[in-house]
Amino acid sequence: MSRKRMIGFIGLGAMGTPMANRLLDAGWKLIVYDRKETACRVLVLKGAAIAVNPREVAEKADIVLTMLSDDNAVRDAAFGDNGIFAGLGEGKILADISTTSLGLALDLEAAASGVGAKSLDVRVSGSIDHAQTGDLLILVGGNSQVLERVRPVLEVLGKKIIHTGGHGTAASVKIALNILLGLEMQALAETMVLARKSGIAPLIMSEVITSSGLASPLIISKLKQIHNNDFNLRFALKYMQKDLGLALDEGQRLNVPMPAVASVNEVAKAGIAAGYGDIDCSVLYLVIAQMSGLQIETTVSDTQALTEEPAHAI
Repeated sequence: MSRKRMIGFIGLGAMGTPMANRLLDAGWKLIVYDRKETACRVLVLKGAAIAVNPREVAEKADIVLTMLSDDNAVRDAAFGDNGIFAGLGEGKILADISTTSLGLALDLEAAASGVGAKSLDVRVSGSIDHAQTGDLLILVGGNSQVLERVRPVLEVLGKKIIHTGGHGTAASVKIALNILLGLEMQALAETMVLARKSGIAPLIMSEVITSSGLASPLIISKLKQIHNNDFNLRFALKYMQKDLGLALDEGQRLNVPMPAVASVNEVAKAGIAAGYGDIDCSVLYLVIAQMSGLQIETTVSDTQALTEEPAHAI
């Protein structure tokens, strides 16, 4: 695909901005939109065009990427009077990168077909750091020929692209994958709090875990945050809880029992109610600690990105 073709990007939050920035750096023509116009300024200074609404993005772009917070945000951008489908037409492609429901992925595909366009459900696994370096894992559901048309764009964003199958499969894979994040975060929180209340220094417990067969890049990263009492944003608790809700909905639909997911979801909701929704999901450690009667000082930067779009982490 020629890089003279226009790429549209809707949703310039914690993940969307570095992804759009990489596309510009790679030489793609870009038109961007975000409800917060200020989010577009840096990209406009680098040469991106700015649209007044999602409709204009769809009218001017050959491929439209959306990176938004949840189903409602994507539906608003897609189906509103000045939404994507008011401007999307024959031969164009819509790729929703947001972590949203299977039902929405299927609705977007049906709507795209109705206007002669194509769509892909695209999901990414990784953190803000991975978005900045282009090391995301990219999951794609949909027609393989459509994927090949979009592949040169996705290759700028990720280190590996996995075609998960038909339309909607990437949504299902991502929902299932994010279960592991929630379970690991709660397990790590409970482990560290139990050890601390037993009189074990957090540094000692961290060394034991990282030296064991249970260590992983995610666990090591989150242990560093816990050890430093640093809960600055990598992936917001409110988005982890949103993803757990999607998993519970799928479990209900498919009659799959999910008692562990339900437990994490309740603890995450307690954390959000306590005011921790906009900080990193590793704050589950703090939530469990407070439930246990421990008071722990925390560090949350005043300059962390608290946006309406998700910073996904797996």
